[in-house]
Parts: sequence; C-alpha cells; structure tokens
Amino acid sequence: RRQRQMCIRYRPSTDEILNALHNLPKKKATGPDGIAAELLQEGGEITKAMTVKLVQHVWQCQEIPPELS
Repeated sequence: RRQRQMCIRYRPSTDEILNALHNLPKKKATGPDGIAAELLQEGGEITKAMTVKLVQHVWQCQEIPPELS
C-alpha cells in the first residue's frame, strides 16, 4: 500500500466550501465527473457534509481517497 504523504495544515473552512458550492453556476453541463452543481447545492445536509469532508481531505493531503479513484 502506498505510504501516505504529509498533509498540509491549512484547509478551507466549511463556510468557504459551502459558499463556493452555493456560487456554482446552475443549469450548466456537468464536468468530467458527471456531477451537476444542483446535486451538490440541493443534495441535503449529508451531501454537503460529505462534500466538505472530501474537499478538505483532497486540499490537505493532495490526494483523492483510493475508494473514489
């Protein structure tokens, strides 16, 4: 198994991430991930919490969790 790289200390706050999600343009084509902005914006609290957790992990550790790649 790959050795984990050292994570950086700074990570975007929950408010910064939620604000960025809120400001995503609506009614646009999805990107390569196939996820529409509306899903992230209107997916409920669990979707928002999981998105925040994922963004913070990727930002800090500069890696996508293996279960998502």
